Amino acid sequence: KEAELLRLKQMLQDEGLFEKSRKRILPKYPATIGIITSAQGAVIKDLIQIINRRWPLMHILLCPTSVQGSGAEQQIIKALSSLSSFQPDITIIARGGGADEDFDIFNSENVVRSIFKFKHPVITALGHQKNSTLSDLVSDVSVATPSEAAEIITPDITIIKRNINDLQNNAYDLLKNNLLILKNSYIKKISFLTKKQFKTLEIKNTANKNLIFISNAASRTLSANKLKNQALKDRMDALSHKKVMERGY
Repeated sequence: KEAELLRLKQMLQDEGLFEKSRKRILPKYPATIGIITSAQGAVIKDLIQIINRRWPLMHILLCPTSVQGSGAEQQIIKALSSLSSFQPDITIIARGGGADEDFDIFNSENVVRSIFKFKHPVITALGHQKNSTLSDLVSDVSVATPSEAAEIITPDITIIKRNINDLQNNAYDLLKNNLLILKNSYIKKISFLTKKQFKTLEIKNTANKNLIFISNAASRTLSANKLKNQALKDRMDALSHKKVMERGY
């Protein structure tokens, strides 16, 4: 049995089914999750409880199947085929712990190839601590327990809400500071323009006063010169020979 498993593992590995380069990254904020596991037991309860607590926005598509024994292989393959039409963001194949032979179904070549052909990320959480199954090797991510899978695939909505609140507060503070800076900038510009206007008005008033002073001074000078010219003219007229003859000289 072990030799047959090693032969199958080598064949699938040679075909590239276990290549790390083909493994897909799990979505950060999944909207829909497919779950392939037994409808009874603690596994499904733990998965749903953790998912609803951490990321209640996610829609769960449950495909209950047998996870060991007769008929389990076909049920798992059928569940993968059914989920494919719903295009879940991620799918968990899960079961709890058990004996080595309880995990034989996950070393089935048909199950492994069905996981490989599935078009969306698959995470296996088979509760088997000793050895990895072939399904673990072909899946995009493999973890030890279903609870760990639920933790990995779901963001914590409490942390996200806190981060959103922090972002909103930071955005408000940034906007408030920018508005304050803009306000102060306008106040400075208005103050500068006001001072400049007052200074321009002061220069204008001073110029007007100077013009008035110069104009008055010019008028006084012209009047004085006019009087002087008249006086000089009168003196010249008095000294003219006509005026002398008129006085009887």
